Amino acid sequence: MTKLTEGSKLYITANYAFDYNKGVVSHLYQLDIITQWFENKLNLKGFVSDEEGDRVEDESDVSNLMDALYEGFFRGDIPSVVIKYLLDYELYEILAEYHAPIVGEALKYKTELIKAKNL
Repeated sequence: MTKLTEGSKLYITANYAFDYNKGVVSHLYQLDIITQWFENKLNLKGFVSDEEGDRVEDESDVSNLMDALYEGFFRGDIPSVVIKYLLDYELYEILAEYHAPIVGEALKYKTELIKAKNL
């Protein structure tokens, strides 16, 4: 079975995890998955965890990504935000995976994600 690539998982999450007819609060987990993926992949700065608790610093890389994702959600177009970030940070290998056909484990992930979204 074809392995689930980072790009395929990102594509499926961006394109199938969101129901734009439901409020953004219903999608905080999905938005967090995408934010954490970029934060870890690009070593984005801005998330702080210390004695004061967890928070995102204003005007940080993470804050800017989160703002872009929220704006994308309200436009009904998270995928365009993901593609823009992949291009802006020159993640061309991930972008190629992002646009690859959904087969193997990626198809299984997509099916499970759609089932979970419809619960």
